[in-house]
Amino acid sequence: MKTLFLACACCALLACGSKEGAKNVTDPPAAPTVAVTQPARPLRVFVAPFADTDQRGLEYFSLGLTLFATARFEELSLDAGAAKALADKGYALEAIVGPHVLPEGSAKLDEKHPRALDASAIYAAAKRASATYVLTGSYAGPVERWSLTVVLYEVGTDQLVEVARVTDERKIFAYASDPSKPVYPGVQSVTVHAMLGEGIARVFAEAGIVLPDAHVQAFSTPHAPNINAFISLARAYRELLITSSSDAKRDARLRLEDANAHAMRAVNIMPKYQLALRLHAWLLWQTGNPGKAREHYQIVVNQDAKDLRALTALGRVELGTGQYDAARANLEAAVALRPKDPFVHFWLGEAYAKLGRVDDAIARYEMSRTIAPDNLDTRRVLVGLYASGRRYADAASELRVLIEAERENVGAIYLLAACERALGHTAEAFAAYDLGLSRFPENARLRKIRKAAEQGAATFIEGIAATDVIRDRMEESRREFQEAVNDGTWLLTHMKKDACEKGLAGSDAHFAKARGAAHETDGRELQKRTRAIRTLLDDDWGLLLTPDEHALAEDLLLYEQKALRDYREMRTAYQRTFKPMLAAQGCSLDVQENGATTIGEIRSRNDTRVVMMPEPPKRDTSGISPVVPNDAVDNVTFFVENLTSEEIVLVLDGRALKPSVPPYEKGKRLPQFSTPIGEHRLCHVAKDAKPECTGTNIRSFVIDEGLIYRVQTP
Repeated sequence: MKTLFLACACCALLACGSKEGAKNVTDPPAAPTVAVTQPARPLRVFVAPFADTDQRGLEYFSLGLTLFATARFEELSLDAGAAKALADKGYALEAIVGPHVLPEGSAKLDEKHPRALDASAIYAAAKRASATYVLTGSYAGPVERWSLTVVLYEVGTDQLVEVARVTDERKIFAYASDPSKPVYPGVQSVTVHAMLGEGIARVFAEAGIVLPDAHVQAFSTPHAPNINAFISLARAYRELLITSSSDAKRDARLRLEDANAHAMRAVNIMPKYQLALRLHAWLLWQTGNPGKAREHYQIVVNQDAKDLRALTALGRVELGTGQYDAARANLEAAVALRPKDPFVHFWLGEAYAKLGRVDDAIARYEMSRTIAPDNLDTRRVLVGLYASGRRYADAASELRVLIEAERENVGAIYLLAACERALGHTAEAFAAYDLGLSRFPENARLRKIRKAAEQGAATFIEGIAATDVIRDRMEESRREFQEAVNDGTWLLTHMKKDACEKGLAGSDAHFAKARGAAHETDGRELQKRTRAIRTLLDDDWGLLLTPDEHALAEDLLLYEQKALRDYREMRTAYQRTFKPMLAAQGCSLDVQENGATTIGEIRSRNDTRVVMMPEPPKRDTSGISPVVPNDAVDNVTFFVENLTSEEIVLVLDGRALKPSVPPYEKGKRLPQFSTPIGEHRLCHVAKDAKPECTGTNIRSFVIDEGLIYRVQTP
């Protein structure tokens, strides 16, 4: 097997496909010809780092060229014109890359860069990515005589097979006498990328894949004509992705900050350098500055509305800061750009889940799983949602995949057995336990849980359900007790002694006492049952339960404490408030005098009772009357600072506020608005636009006194 002289196995994936030529079908001979187009076959290419074979201090090309090529493939896959040009030649380009273009953890260069990498290592990485080709290369020589080799390998059944190799040698240092003097002094970025573009076109052509001229031009045109910006970005990626033995103990945050320093330098050199802006935004996010990250990602999106990576990352930033509507809008835009990207579908599912749209969330996770069935993270999320929603059969289906893929995952075996048991599939449940014991014969806990499933699982689960019924009864008793006490207190407060008449406050007292007694009786039974549940949960019996059953059991344990507090409050309300009020008005607690002897009779009386209240006295409106404010006492004032160039309207909780807000002028007072204190939903629209909160500018937060809502130009 050949050895590849590479920095490491890594990086980005892309996909495209080929189609066979049209085939004419005629039967009988006189019939018209019908063209049948064969579907494109996917072509997936794994781009690995380029090796610096003579180590002349140009190590930034190793990741830089890989980063650039991967980014170009992704951009071309999203461009409708470029996609059509490739489709006309029989291919469908589809890039699959990591969160930073180069996947995290995939560019682990050795401290003695470069090193020889056995082809088996890169072959394994390519197979994990379902790649069909590996694109890589090497470079050597001084800038006065620099050579670049581009190599294409096919991912065979058991090894890499070299398909094509081309080498080009040019002068890449810009002397004043050179005919093609670069815009910026130093290494000629244009020349380097021209060599790369031509090399990629030639190796693909030798593989029988002729790239359109637009693709070749794209690979030959640098993102940043200033080589210093390109170098700074490559060094930022190196700092981010590569850990050598000398800096293995260095704090991860320091490494992120150092990487950000390089990315920021690239942005300072070329302010519109899309890749650098995007990485800078991500590093700001990772170093704890989501606000600044949001601003920079928004700049990236404004420069290129089709930047899938920025839209997705912006959605994740919004998710992390609780702005779920804004996250949803960005991720929906990303899905529209890349309908077959499992990563985007996954995060859109997260946004829907946060918004409580569980069915929509499941649909997105399922789409992600369909596109990338080997992504076990998506299957784990689906298992939780399915099982919590009592879709045990669907959960079991996902768990079987997890159990086969992760043979050490004992938790999946417990959950599979629980789901099968909940479905009534007793034999399948024990088969799951037996599978676990065949894999983990020394696992004492697994053996104990299987025995518990045989001896008492049904009784345990039935006990949880019965305890939940008791809780429902207690909640009904508490509600009716409170209604009776509130009703009686209201009658006594407004009717005084008249409330002592037959069927009024005295009946409420009997009703409250009866419901309190029922609550107390059920509470004793609940306490006994929850103690038994707690004992069994502490003994690992929770492993017998599905997630929804386990959640119910835990909720009942919490309710036990809540119910005890409720009972104490009920006793206090009756003994220290309601009963003294009855006594103060001289009301009798004799059942016969109050005209109701049973709870049923009191309920019937309450359904038909009519209480006539005296008309309240008119409010004094004379000149010496105290001023009583009519507005809410918890209103707060906030201000709007419009830093955009257009007049806007603020929309608060779906209501457009007046007046509109003109662009900010120094020295002028900020527009002022008032609203009740608390959490609100805000957005802004153009003055003449429909006052409706949509898109990514929706914000939800607590408005306090004096808050300034700043509307900034992205």
